[in-house]
Amino acid sequence: MRFATFMAIALLALACSQDPSSLGSMNTTEISVTDDFFTPAADTVTVGQNITWQFGSLNTHTHNVTWDTGPVMPANSGDKNPAGTYVMFFSQTGTYTYHCTYHGTISGSGMAGSLVVQ
Repeated sequence: MRFATFMAIALLALACSQDPSSLGSMNTTEISVTDDFFTPAADTVTVGQNITWQFGSLNTHTHNVTWDTGPVMPANSGDKNPAGTYVMFFSQTGTYTYHCTYHGTISGSGMAGSLVVQ
C-alpha cells in the first residue's frame, strides 16, 4: 500500500513539474473571425501549437480560412456561417498566409492574415 501511494505521489509530482511550453499540441493560440476581420491579422507562434480560428456567433455572413502559402492541409476551413471553429496544428516552421475567399484576396488585401511559425 505504501509503495502504491508513493508511486501515485511521484507520478503526480512529475506531471505537475512539466513545462507547459514542452507539451506541443497543448499550446493554443486563438484568432477571432468577425465580419471582415481576422484578429490578430498577423501572429507569431511556436512549432507544435494548435491555432484555433473562432468564428463569431454575431457574424452576418459566411467566412472561411483559405491557405495561400505553406504545407497546410486541408487547404480550406470550409464555410462557417455564422459560428464555428477551425483548428490547425503546425509542425513545421515557416510563414503561412491565408484569406477569406469571400472578403479577401490571395495578395493579402481585405480579410487576410499571416502566421510566422518558429
